[in-house]
Amino acid sequence: MPNIDDLNPVCGIAASAPFTPHATETREQPGFYPQDRMEIGTLTVTAGLRHDRYESRGRTTTPATGATTPYDVKASKTSGRIGATYDFGNGFAPYASCSSSFEPQSSAVTGLDASGNLASFEAMTRRQWELGLRYEPGSFPGLFTVALFDIRRQNMIVSSGIANPGCSTPANCSTRRARSARAGSSLRPGPRSPGAST
Repeated sequence: MPNIDDLNPVCGIAASAPFTPHATETREQPGFYPQDRMEIGTLTVTAGLRHDRYESRGRTTTPATGATTPYDVKASKTSGRIGATYDFGNGFAPYASCSSSFEPQSSAVTGLDASGNLASFEAMTRRQWELGLRYEPGSFPGLFTVALFDIRRQNMIVSSGIANPGCSTPANCSTRRARSARAGSSLRPGPRSPGAST
């Protein structure tokens, strides 16, 4: 849309048609996963795998031209997680875990790429690991936890910015590292009163 001069307005200029397309979509994502929990003395190990198949079908209409484009996006991925906790028997229990996941990117959600064409981006993947220590005192019903965690995402969809408004582009990698502390206690029977800091 052209710039507007408040001191010398020009009437009768047509506004540009909406740029972002609209779509109708049907999604299906069946998945199955096995999981197991093993206890070896005071060591507890939990592991699992998950396999997903994803399909998104629909059609996208571009308001500016009225053109309708059908699409059929398919993806499949196997992800997993594993975690272990060791109970020292005195209230302290260190733990570690690692997990992975994926999130399909449908054309209806991501819209257009930087060239203005209907986008079909790869699924976003995420990998997370966490190290922590839990303490549950025996003198009162409380739970204290400190942890370090790292989350990495790939193929995350972000806006193309001012250069290509209304378009999307994949970000190669996004990393988040943080630490957290949580505390909870209960002075009477019932749920704990939690507190947290990250």
